[in-house]
Amino acid sequence: MEFISDKLIHLNASKMRGAIRQGVKNRNELLRILSDWMLYNPHEELIVSFVGLRITTSCNVIGKDKCIYCDQKFVTEKLTPYDIMKFFREIYDKGVSRHFYVSISGGEPLLWGKKLYGKDGIIHYLARQGTYVNMNSDLQLVNTDNCVDIIQSGLSSLRFSFDISDELLFNEITTPGAFKRTLFSVFLLSKMKEISKTYMPKMFVNVVATKVNVNHYEELTDFLIDFCKTDICTCNPDLISSLCNMHLIPLGGERNKWLLPSYEDWEHFLNITIPRCKEKWDSFFSEMRTENTMFDFFSFANPLDSDMYKGSREEVLGDFVNQNYARHTNRFKCYTAPTQLYILPNGDAYPCTHHAENQTHSIGNIFSDSFAKLIQKNLSYLNCLPNEFCEKCPLNAVKLNVKMQERLLRYIDEILNCSGILESTEASPSMPDS
Repeated sequence: MEFISDKLIHLNASKMRGAIRQGVKNRNELLRILSDWMLYNPHEELIVSFVGLRITTSCNVIGKDKCIYCDQKFVTEKLTPYDIMKFFREIYDKGVSRHFYVSISGGEPLLWGKKLYGKDGIIHYLARQGTYVNMNSDLQLVNTDNCVDIIQSGLSSLRFSFDISDELLFNEITTPGAFKRTLFSVFLLSKMKEISKTYMPKMFVNVVATKVNVNHYEELTDFLIDFCKTDICTCNPDLISSLCNMHLIPLGGERNKWLLPSYEDWEHFLNITIPRCKEKWDSFFSEMRTENTMFDFFSFANPLDSDMYKGSREEVLGDFVNQNYARHTNRFKCYTAPTQLYILPNGDAYPCTHHAENQTHSIGNIFSDSFAKLIQKNLSYLNCLPNEFCEKCPLNAVKLNVKMQERLLRYIDEILNCSGILESTEASPSMPDS
């Protein structure tokens, strides 16, 4: 994501240097100047970092309406593969660097079948352009008829839901038989990748944190380590490194408050469970004589051990209980907002995943506007994020913006040092009150 901070520096470095010459020394004020997107013209030089693509809100679960933590609102499907490819073609025609990230989700995206993963499907089209394509799935529709197509589609990564290692609880969270169907799909895809002599798509585990599973995470770690010791993994070290890089997804949705982990649950999870699990992964990787890359900044590390938060641990844990994952972060603003979109099945576009989940402040529709036009028309709004809708922003998005902010602050310090006027100020700016 360095290209985003590079663009901001290109846009605003001259203005920031002028402010320094006029006597402005405060890092917060200089960061405010440096991170301003209002000089950005997406029609002249479009920058794209991320496009979220929810192609359906329909699901494949059997025997119940949905997974217990699903709070997704139904959206009528209007988009076709042609509409989606046309939208991206306009991006590519702008000369955009094609190495941006597209994440396809649902509902269950595999319900689209060959329209998604066939030779003329969306994934194949995007992958041919050099775009990184991820898909989120529960894997339960993977079978011997479609697994080869999925692997050969050009899919870069596949994030699958696996919240708990207890089979009965897993099936209770999802649907009867889901535990075995998911494991069979992982085995099938892994075996077919081995036969095809490819490491793509990489397979990652998604874990939604609820009161049902947050106290069983250590057991899930034991389960995955044991799985990584099986022949299917020892023959494929890349599979081990991806399986252990789990993605923690904090629970969302107003109707899910009954599923929220308690203060005590979060305290135990962050202070005791994660350190124990880190020790177990360290021991496993030591046996494997390879590096443990799991507990880095962008994976399942303890967020309270980083520089993400400015509040006390007690305040942050209290925020977690209320789903306010971004309230006390050191993030000054959402630096990525003018470079990303999240699109729903009816074509409505939103600034990000969280805005889309809650369907708050649509910025337009891709049937009528291109990516560049959507950004240009809403630049003032995007430039002012975060706002009152952003306190429940997912941890990974917060982490990304905090890292970007650190880079901008390093640049500011370099300029101040060169000017000989670096003044001691607070280590990180404060997020403005919403």
